[in-house]
Amino acid sequence: MNIRVVLLCSAMILSATASVRADDDEQSKPKAERGYLGVGVEALDEEKIADVTQKTKAMLKQFGDKVPKAKREEAEKRLASLRPGLTISAIKSGGPADKGGLTFADTIVAVGKVTVEDGLTELSGAIKKSKVGKKLKIKYLRISSEGKPEEHEITLVPISKEAADKLSDKALPSLADAGGGGKPGKTKIGEEFDKASVDETPEGWKNRRLGEGKLAKWQVVEEEGAPSGKNVLAIVEPTNAAGTWNLCIDEDVAFPDDCISSAKIKAESGEAAMGGGLVFNYKDKRNFYAVMLDFKAKEVAMYKVVNGVPELCTLTDGRPAKASVQIARGKWHTLQAERMPSRILVRLDGETKPVLDARDQTFRGGKFGVVAPADAVTKFDSLIAEPPKRPMGG
Repeated sequence: MNIRVVLLCSAMILSATASVRADDDEQSKPKAERGYLGVGVEALDEEKIADVTQKTKAMLKQFGDKVPKAKREEAEKRLASLRPGLTISAIKSGGPADKGGLTFADTIVAVGKVTVEDGLTELSGAIKKSKVGKKLKIKYLRISSEGKPEEHEITLVPISKEAADKLSDKALPSLADAGGGGKPGKTKIGEEFDKASVDETPEGWKNRRLGEGKLAKWQVVEEEGAPSGKNVLAIVEPTNAAGTWNLCIDEDVAFPDDCISSAKIKAESGEAAMGGGLVFNYKDKRNFYAVMLDFKAKEVAMYKVVNGVPELCTLTDGRPAKASVQIARGKWHTLQAERMPSRILVRLDGETKPVLDARDQTFRGGKFGVVAPADAVTKFDSLIAEPPKRPMGG
């Protein structure tokens, strides 16, 4: 297990418990003046350090014997070296921070003349006050291979929001990516099914059902022209009536808090219903959120299922959470759901503007999966679920 991942775990935990939000920041400065560093930061104070240390040690415990004693001791030494500041939890590829060499788990301790001693709010505010094209000195701590915090200084040139929005997020490595493998402690899902066995349910995924009927069969099947390769996940031989939802849930991962999930979906057929969607914040088969594309009605709808009863969520303007969309049977569509502390944003086919913006706080944290209603034959590919990488502070 790469011990640096322990610090990345800390960044992911912080990202899931952030108290300052990017959409709140947008209103604080004129958009034409404000500069962006292409970096997400989370405030790390003494209380948060203690919380992160506790949760990360719990993750290490879950890996058990997979982590050698020497590596475990090294990880604990690094955790003990954490210092207050603004910890990097998101980075835009090719942005000022990325070009300057900042990386995940670095901790900013000074911005210009403002230091961590002035307070984390003031330090974050100094980033938000940066101007496009005006050089900004940044001091940050990076944990060395010996487990000691080393101070570095760089000069960054902020860019405009328009330029920052065109950059893509760098992937935040997960424990599985770093060789920790695994089922308990897994913090990210990235399924393209090309390594899965054909005609079998993917390892770790379980069939579930909401409503009357029998468990549908979910399998990996070969698909010519699949978005990511040659294999996709499909529901085969569905026989249930309207009102029943067929679920396939990844039981190997449970997110502690917020999550961004997406999948490519193609509707093949269905008499009672036609379509499918995402399941997130899944607690059990009777309690979760779902976003579904209805290819018969040409709609997208967001539901919360409480004690086995589905009901439409409520949009921020008070209307039921459904909308007309341009979707077609036999065509791949990308559906994304972003779970935030009090809101859920749904986007379709890569559009920046959400098709649904709902406000609900019924469920936080949980598992991820996909859903197909009734007798719908639906295929899924490129399933992704991960903690959010928000452009906090620019």
